[in-house]
Amino acid sequence: MVFAQTFQKLLSDINVAIKSIVPVLIAITGAVFLWGVFIFVTGADSEEKRKKGINIMIYSLIGIVLAVSVWGLVNLVIKAFGIDNPKKLDIPQIKI
Repeated sequence: MVFAQTFQKLLSDINVAIKSIVPVLIAITGAVFLWGVFIFVTGADSEEKRKKGINIMIYSLIGIVLAVSVWGLVNLVIKAFGIDNPKKLDIPQIKI
């Protein structure tokens, strides 16, 4: 019984942490994308700067996709295990 409560609390804490961290990661990758756009536009005369700007934009888009994917995956797992409503979570127990 104690293990079930601590496991439930652990999953709930992980849920809260990820729900707090992912929006920050999305904001950071969005800012990096805008920085890549800035480098691309200001370096229009230099092929090297344009290439650098494009690379930054590509990698930041990959970061945004990964952050949103993690967020979606975590929400999927939360819904599957019923952690969204902790009172619904039934963890199998062995009664001694």
